[in-house]
Amino acid sequence: MDFLQQLRIGTRLMKRVIGFQKMQHRIHSFFSSEVTFGEAGVVIGICLEIL
Repeated sequence: MDFLQQLRIGTRLMKRVIGFQKMQHRIHSFFSSEVTFGEAGVVIGICLEIL
């Protein structure tokens, strides 16, 4: 495994971590306020991107 491959995998993992943190933040703000269908769709979209 060369350096470029490691770098690519590293950035992919970072994107997933950042995406997961954003998702957690969104879910948390959901429960403190009413959820609209649009917001729920965004979160589901983020979940699918992570998977």
